[in-house]
Amino acid sequence: MNLPRRPCEMNLQACASKPRAGARRAAEEFLHAGGAPADVGIILGTGLGSLVDRLTQQRTMPSTIGAWIPQSTALGHVGKIVSGSINGKQVVCLQGRVHAYEGFSHEMLGRGVELLAALGVKKLLVTNASGGLATNLSRGDVIVMQEHLNFVHRGRFAYNDCQPELISDRMPSLPGENYHSTLREVAIATLRNVGASGRLGTYAYVLGPSYETRAEYRWLRRVADVVGMSTVPEVVTARRLGIDVLGLSVVTNISKPDLPPDKQIVTDSNSVLLASAGSAQTIWKIFEQVTGMPFEAIHPKPSL
Repeated sequence: MNLPRRPCEMNLQACASKPRAGARRAAEEFLHAGGAPADVGIILGTGLGSLVDRLTQQRTMPSTIGAWIPQSTALGHVGKIVSGSINGKQVVCLQGRVHAYEGFSHEMLGRGVELLAALGVKKLLVTNASGGLATNLSRGDVIVMQEHLNFVHRGRFAYNDCQPELISDRMPSLPGENYHSTLREVAIATLRNVGASGRLGTYAYVLGPSYETRAEYRWLRRVADVVGMSTVPEVVTARRLGIDVLGLSVVTNISKPDLPPDKQIVTDSNSVLLASAGSAQTIWKIFEQVTGMPFEAIHPKPSL
C-alpha cells in the first residue's frame, strides 16, 4: 500500500542531508571552547576509550556540551568529545556513546554523528565490542563490518525538525553501501600487515542490555558473525548525512550455546572491557592507515 506523502516528506532528502540546528549550536560551542574541526570522526566503543590518550594536540570536553548529546550511563563510556591529531591528521573523537538499552530514543542515538557532521566530518570510523557468533572466531578478533542486521527497529525516528513524528521506514536511504568498500579493504590489509586476526563480517544489532540466551545465539549465528547493542543507528545517521563509514567490531567473547550449562563461561561487562582493550593496538593501526587517506583515494574521479 502506498502511503500518502506529506508536504515535508517531499523535501525530506534535503532535511536529512545536514545536521540539525541543535547539533550545529553544540559544534559552535565546542569550537568556541577551543576544539578543532576535522573531516575524520571516530566513535570509541566499549574498552577502546583509552585510545584518545594517543592523540596529539588534545582538547577534551564533555560530550554533553551544548546540551545536545545526553550523558551515557553505560560502563566504559565516559562521555567526552576529544579533538586531536593522528600522525598530523586532525580528528575528532566521541569517547563513548549512548545506547537504546539506556532508555534513549533512536533519534538520540544518532545525535553524536550529527555533532561530528557539524564539525566537518566526512569520514567516520565507528567501533564496538561484540559477541562472536561464527564458530571460526576467537576472542580479540577484529571484524571489519561488511553489513548489519537491525533487530531494533523502533517504529518512529524523529530525525528532522520539520516532521518529528516521521515513520522510519519512509526515511530516504542514501544509495550505495553502509560500509565503504575502499575503507574496508584498507582495514583488512592493515590486519594482515600487522599480523592481527580478523576478517569481514555481518553485525547483528540487538537491544540488550542482557546478553543473549543460548537459543538466541543458535538463531543469530545463522544470519550474522557477531552480535552487539550499538553502532547501527550511528551508521544509519552517518549515511543519511553523506558520511563514509568504516565499522570495526572487537570480538570479546565467543558463544558456545551447545556446551552443557556447567561448562558455560559467564560473560560480564568487565570481561568485555578487558577483551576489547586487548585489541586497542590493532584498532589504532587501522586508524593510522585510514585517517591519512585523502578524499580522492576513497572517491576517485571517473576516467574520461
